[in-house]
Amino acid sequence: MKLNKIAMPKHLFIFTVGPVQSFIAQARKAQDLFAGSQLLSDQLSLCINETIRQGHEIIFPFTNETHINAGASKLLTAYRRTIPNRFVAILNLVDPQKVKAFGESLEKLVEAALVDTAINLFSKYNLDITQNGIKEELLDVQEKYWAAIPFDPASQEYGSTYQKLEQYLGAIKRTRKFKQISQIGRKCSVNGFYNVKLYRKSAEEESRRVTNDIIKSNKLFNNENLILHAKDSTFKLRIIQPGEGLSGISLLKRIYQEASGTYPSTAKVALEHLQEDPELAKLVDQYSNLFESDFDEQLLYEENLTTSYLEKYGITPLRDLKTLTREQSAIKKLASDKGLKLSKHYAILRFDGDNMGEWLSQAKDMEQHRELSKVLLEFAEEAKKLVNDQLGKTIYAGGDDFLALLNLKNLFPVLSDLNQKIKDLNRQFPVKRPGHSFSVTFSVFICHYKVPLNKALQLSDNLLKATKENFSNDGKNGIGIAFFKKSGIIGEVMLKNNQIQLLKDTIPLMLEKQFNPKFIYRFGTEFSLWKGGIKSESSSDHDAQYQLIETEFIRLLKRSCENKQHLTTVETYGQQLFNQLIENDANERKLKLDNLENTIRILEAYNATI
Repeated sequence: MKLNKIAMPKHLFIFTVGPVQSFIAQARKAQDLFAGSQLLSDQLSLCINETIRQGHEIIFPFTNETHINAGASKLLTAYRRTIPNRFVAILNLVDPQKVKAFGESLEKLVEAALVDTAINLFSKYNLDITQNGIKEELLDVQEKYWAAIPFDPASQEYGSTYQKLEQYLGAIKRTRKFKQISQIGRKCSVNGFYNVKLYRKSAEEESRRVTNDIIKSNKLFNNENLILHAKDSTFKLRIIQPGEGLSGISLLKRIYQEASGTYPSTAKVALEHLQEDPELAKLVDQYSNLFESDFDEQLLYEENLTTSYLEKYGITPLRDLKTLTREQSAIKKLASDKGLKLSKHYAILRFDGDNMGEWLSQAKDMEQHRELSKVLLEFAEEAKKLVNDQLGKTIYAGGDDFLALLNLKNLFPVLSDLNQKIKDLNRQFPVKRPGHSFSVTFSVFICHYKVPLNKALQLSDNLLKATKENFSNDGKNGIGIAFFKKSGIIGEVMLKNNQIQLLKDTIPLMLEKQFNPKFIYRFGTEFSLWKGGIKSESSSDHDAQYQLIETEFIRLLKRSCENKQHLTTVETYGQQLFNQLIENDANERKLKLDNLENTIRILEAYNATI
């Protein structure tokens, strides 16, 4: 790395470990997702720990610790707090060569901690990571980048210096180095890139007595692979299932998850609302005791109460299937009597700060940057608490960057509360940009619990990026919402964040059956030829078409209202929905119905689910 040799009292330094999105999103189930996030967080906390230990000052993320478990070298003993994938510091170093040595020492620290932790965890399963290429793979998986610029804290050029530092880091990432490692053979079931290191025979292979040599040959495994019998108890089935092959890093995630804590499955998140009712919670608890171990909320769905499902996941029932089905039906009936459903959908909630580079470049000094880090950390902790208290589970909260799984019951109240917290945050935001307020862009991806998690994560990330792009000329500050059923996506909308309150207020009308949202399907059929929008020849034609759409929307909405006492309320909300959701460009004489139609479709699906 080339460093400016002009002597300055200190150096502004940035360090990052990645890749973040792909590393975390390489997940077949929620446990993989949480473990990947925690693994990265623990690595960064080790680096922050070492930086503080050597007497340097952390600017971002905010910490008031004098040290963080000084001297820790194994990741599971690291400071247990969600840490972003990068940190910024002022190094008390003048000599560029000493800065270079410090950056390289952090790279080695990350590598050593990852290897030491893997050795420690894998040894409990009698696995030697130096014998079958796992160590080489672990060292190849992650990317470590850093950059440093000489900086005088007494100068007035902090913002521009930091902006230049970010540019240097970006340039380094674009010229990333690739290691050449052998990857001939079947690929990991989770990440699809690295070779399988551990494979568990399927029930069919076991019944046909297929030998290990034949499996290695027919499935292109290397001879170094370890193959387990289908019912081998060395690794629990929740770590590796029959027919599943894991690479070293995917296996480490599964074991890391076991060692670092229990995380909820997507089914548990989808059904968390049942725990709010004491009677139902008691019944679910009694039902869980009918299984020897490894109970998962997926067993509350009747389609999973089969012999093949129980065998596949190594679940041992203590009662026969008839008894289990009867008890599961009792839970379903009690929930129905209380107006609750055994929902099969949950939401992936993301948000990301808008134009963060511009905000950070406006920091006049490192103290203001540090203060910005502090308020962002406090906001992240508040968002985390809000989500976790509202039937959700936060995966990571890195300040302006957030990912969580959320039960649908409180989805719109959570979104509304988060928007209010952002408004509160603006009142104490330390960096000022005339004419601008700090904002975030949200994506809410609602999906079926059986949709492959890696697919759902990728689609939710795509939705977030598309929403930012859609509002790039309007200050961003938007929200993308999509509903993905098992059969496919039923609708996608992009709204401004100030429209969330309207959706939140509309939900109770549907729950109280003041109107039937299915009217939107008739509306969609009538205006199917206008799918994607329509442009009028003249302003008068445009006005007439607008009036036609509005009149028909309100007419069909009112017709769906069976109790005439609710007509006034329904019409009022219907008018607000139409006014806010219709995409009307009078200057260009364009009308688009997509947001209007898809929002009601999503609300209808939401209403049918909760």
